[in-house]
Amino acid sequence: MLQSFFTKNRYTVGSLASIALSLSGTPFLTAEASANTKLPFAGSARVSQSAHGDGYGLRAIDLALPAGTPVLAPADAKVVGTCNAGNNHRAIKLQSGSTFFSLIHVNTPDVFIGKTYRQGQLIGTVAADRPNNACARSTGVHLHFGVSPNAPVVDGINLLNVRFNTTIRSSNVRR
Repeated sequence: MLQSFFTKNRYTVGSLASIALSLSGTPFLTAEASANTKLPFAGSARVSQSAHGDGYGLRAIDLALPAGTPVLAPADAKVVGTCNAGNNHRAIKLQSGSTFFSLIHVNTPDVFIGKTYRQGQLIGTVAADRPNNACARSTGVHLHFGVSPNAPVVDGINLLNVRFNTTIRSSNVRR
């Protein structure tokens, strides 16, 4: 009976779920925006700054990761912006479909606009230096990770709501 109601009224389980999520006050994310996106590191990290803006116009969190920690692609993505803050300390903007990511304070000499990464592929490592210029500013070693406002859920965590000092776990694995 329910199936005939859905068919007759052209509803799908996905559309009903999005209506329910919208009504509950939880923002609904499209499959493209949230499916299989992972945090850009393996293991766990403490949030050292909760949601804030960045130079790429994204909402971001800072992660207390030590210098030299591998930085991994959060999704299959293409580099659409990059800036060298000195000593190969980079600010990187990635695009995956209609979703954008920023990775700032990454040490990598091998990044350029148009380069593509597969999810889990090594992009670089968390930079050890602390730049203070138009490309990047830092008062301590960390990884800045930004997301499009339409896709704040990464590894099941809404990055816009995660609190300072929370430890979060990534399901990303290095490929």
